[in-house]
Amino acid sequence: MRHPSKVATLDQIYVDPICRRRGVARRMIRFFEMQAQLAGCSEWVVTHYAVNSASQSLLQGAGAASDFYRLAKRL
Repeated sequence: MRHPSKVATLDQIYVDPICRRRGVARRMIRFFEMQAQLAGCSEWVVTHYAVNSASQSLLQGAGAASDFYRLAKRL
C-alpha cells in the first residue's frame, strides 16, 4: 500500500436537481482536481453511501476506484 505525501478530500458535491445531467458535477470535480494538484496533492479521496449509485457512477466516471471498504452495523 502506498502512502502519498498529500491527499485531497472531496467532502461533498451537490448539484441542484434542475442543473443535473449537464456535466456540472464533472466540471466541479475537474476544478477540484486542478486545485488539489496546485496544492501539491498526488491523489484525492472521497466517501459516499453505498446506496448512492449516482455518486458512485459519477466518481468512477471521474477515474476514482475503490481502495478501501468500511463496514458498519447498527446496534
